[in-house]
Amino acid sequence: GAQMLVGFERLLGFGTEPPMNRIYLSRTPADFWGRYNRRVHAWLLRNVFLPVGGGRRPVKGVVWVFAVSAVLHELAFDIATSRIDGYQATFFLSQIPAVL
Repeated sequence: GAQMLVGFERLLGFGTEPPMNRIYLSRTPADFWGRYNRRVHAWLLRNVFLPVGGGRRPVKGVVWVFAVSAVLHELAFDIATSRIDGYQATFFLSQIPAVL
């Protein structure tokens, strides 16, 4: 589906890249998250990681990125399932030590 979307976007004249960048080659959790869903990655980089310190404070940036991702995923799944279960927040927050 993602490849079809990229093909459609290119037909429309947009210079897009695939959302996933060969995630099967990932060697670490940090490498995986850098390759996975690059559009969201770019948004989190611009709107969360860099504003909280970016390269000067990478630990703080990683913590904030995964905390924001946890909240956004939890909200989306809570709306979809009409209940709060915390699974998404738990998953994304547990990625922090793996990436660090």
